[in-house]
This record gives sequence, structure tokens and C-alpha cells, in this order.
Amino acid sequence: MLAMFKESAVDYKDCEMGAIIPYNEMVSLQNRNQCIVKNVPLSPEILSKDFAENVHIVRNVGEPVSIDEWIIELQMEHDSLKTIKPRVVDNYDELEEELEEVELILSENHDKEGDLQAEIGVEKRTILELKSNLEIIKQDIMNNKDALRLKKLGSNLQCKSFEGICPTCNQKIQDSLLPIQHQSNVMTIEQTINHLTAQKEMLEFALEYHRNRNAKLDSAVQDIRSKTMTLFRLAKTIRGDLYSVDEDLSETIIYKRMSIEHHIADLNEFKESIKEIVNKFIGLSEKWHELLQEKEMLSQKRFAESDEETIKIFENNFVANLKDFKYTSISNIGAIEISRDNYMPVIDRFDMKFDSSASDNIRAIWSYTLALLQTSEKQSGNHPGLLIFDEPTQHSIGAEDANAFFKSIIVLGNKCQVIVGITVNNADIKNVISNLEPEMYKYIHIGEKAFV
Repeated sequence: MLAMFKESAVDYKDCEMGAIIPYNEMVSLQNRNQCIVKNVPLSPEILSKDFAENVHIVRNVGEPVSIDEWIIELQMEHDSLKTIKPRVVDNYDELEEELEEVELILSENHDKEGDLQAEIGVEKRTILELKSNLEIIKQDIMNNKDALRLKKLGSNLQCKSFEGICPTCNQKIQDSLLPIQHQSNVMTIEQTINHLTAQKEMLEFALEYHRNRNAKLDSAVQDIRSKTMTLFRLAKTIRGDLYSVDEDLSETIIYKRMSIEHHIADLNEFKESIKEIVNKFIGLSEKWHELLQEKEMLSQKRFAESDEETIKIFENNFVANLKDFKYTSISNIGAIEISRDNYMPVIDRFDMKFDSSASDNIRAIWSYTLALLQTSEKQSGNHPGLLIFDEPTQHSIGAEDANAFFKSIIVLGNKCQVIVGITVNNADIKNVISNLEPEMYKYIHIGEKAFV
């Protein structure tokens, strides 16, 4: 059950991330084609059956007409150019007026691009400042949460200093270094965390807003540059016509016709691309709907009952081994738990090894390693049934502890194999080994050197 939940969770995330790619592609295409795709949700959701029918493409420049109406307008403009006399001499005045209009628009576009670039510079500086402030807020939240955690642990010890009372004079300890006459009410750690969290959310909202605005400004700059290039080519063509022989054909009219034809082709291609993207959205929506149904069928518990039972047995075996090996660094051994996050031993949610002496750390390693095998045998797990210990009696482990260690290995029986490499340079350890039942183990004496 746990494995199935994890697999579904990954697919669920992949489905959500998969929607971002076609959405970004759609945004890029609509900006490039000066259109807006209407009725597409901003965030992933289960789409209705009539979703595709409700998606509309609208022009984003001039009057907001549909893309089909825009194509009809362009086609009519293209057809009207066919009625214009193609010789330069017949359209000389119109060409001069059009050149003046194009140059005016080019000048306006240049000014607009400069203004947009200035705004982009402001947005980028704002984004950098917000990111820096956000990192500071996150660090402050982490520090205050650590302080709160330590305060809660201290309260379990019934220490007066953690209650804000001096243990010597029993007076209230101030939370500020400012003189009392200048002091106002100081927020508690919990209030500080709530305040900082609210600030973090506000900064994250502002950062997202400025990022979106920066993206829109970038898109606007690209749009202006694209228009400017088209107008430059048109102005060049018009000038060519004005300085040509009167009887020559007008290149401007020909250029306009070709430009409109390309524009119509681009819009039709854009329509087909949006249809494909809409179909991708529908497919992702159906997949997401299936995953949500699978998710509802899963248990709401983090672990299945069998998994929780296995962890509990492992926890009990570990604690029992610690008691057998006379672990003394922690007075309340019964409070030791196995973390459900990383499966390491913890006491009050802190790693147990931080409170362990060197010799007790060795005992904890024995206990943990043996508990894995003990639990696997009881629960028919996947342990290979092989343990290898290298110099387990280091760090001044006494004969009594060594004896308990060897007996714990012997109790495991013949279903597993345990190899212990040990230097017998202590008379007490040597006596412990010699007092073990010979038929329960095999002793291999290497000699003076490991390799001969």
C-alpha cells in the first residue's frame, strides 16, 4: 500500500508538471501572434466536457475580435491591394504619406521600447531585493522555530529560566536588552513566527507579481521589436519605390501583399497549434482525474498497518537490545523511538547519538544492527541474513558487555551468519570467548598477521 501511494504521488506530480509545458508553449505562441486564448484556467483543474468548445482566440491589438474575423479582415485588405494600380507613378503621393506615417510609428516604437526597458530594469532590481529579503525572513523563521523547539524541550525539564523567571532571584526575565522605561510589549516566539510567516507570504506574493510583470514587459519589448523590423522593411521598400523609375512596378504593394499572406498563414498555423495544445490539456485532465480517484482509494494513514507493526517491532527490539547491553547515556530508554522519517533512533525528536558516549554509541550500533535482523526474521523480511562486525569491543567495552553481545548473536540461531573480527588482546575478552559453548560458534585464529 505504501509503495502504491508513493508511485501514485509521483505520477500525480508529473501530471501537474506536465501541464506547465503546453501552457507555457501556449503563452509564448499567443504573445508571438498578438492574441489571447480565452477560457483556459490558470492553474491545473479537472476540465469540463465542453472545454474545447469554450476556448476562444481573440486579437490582442486594436479591436478585440476573434481570430477568424481577423483573418477575414486581412484577406479583405489583401484583396483591396489587388485593385490598386501597381505602377509607382500612379501612387506617388500615397507612398510619401505612408512613409511619413511609418517613420512616425517607428519613432513612437523607439520611445516605447526605451520606456519598457527602463521599467524592466526597475522590475529586475525589485525582484533581486525581494529575493534577498525573502531569504532573510526564511532564516529568521528557522531560527525562531529552533528557539521554540528548545524552549519546549526546556519546559519539560521544569527549568525556571525557560519560564521567563530568574532561578536565583525569582524575578521575571525581560526578553529585551532595552531599558525598562523605553520597553514596549515584546512579541512571544510564537507571535514572532506567525508575524514572520505572514511577511514571508506577502513577499512571495509580491515576488510572483513582479516576476509576472517582468515577463509581460519582456513580451511587450519583443512585440515592439518585431513590429519595428517589419516597419523598417516596409520603409525601405517605400523609399525604393519613391526613388525608382516612374514606370516601375511598386515594390511596396507587392511587399504588403506578401506580408499579409504570411500573416494569414501564421494565424492559421497558430490556430492549429492551439487545437493541439487544447487536446493535450484534455488528455492531462483525464489522467489527473484517474489519479485523484486512485488517491481517494488509498489509506489516509502514512503507513499501512503492517508497515507500522514492523516499525514498532523494530523499535521494541532496538530498545530491548540497548537494555541488554547496559546502555546508560539516556536515563529513560523507553522514550527512545524510531523516526518515521529516516528510521533512525531519536529521543524527543533529536538524534540519539548526540547524547551518547563513545562506548554507548558502540552499544547503539550493536543494538540497531541486530534489531534489523531480528525484525526481518520475525516479519519475513528481505534481510540477507548476514552480519559483519569489525572490532566491536573498541572504546573500552568491558567483558560483561562483550558477553552480552556474543550471547545475543548466538540466540539468533542457524538461520543467519554473523562474522565478528576482533583483536583478542585482553584477558577478560579472551575468557568471555573461551566460556562460550564451542558448538555454538566457530573460532578462527589468524595468528600474528592478518595475511600470511
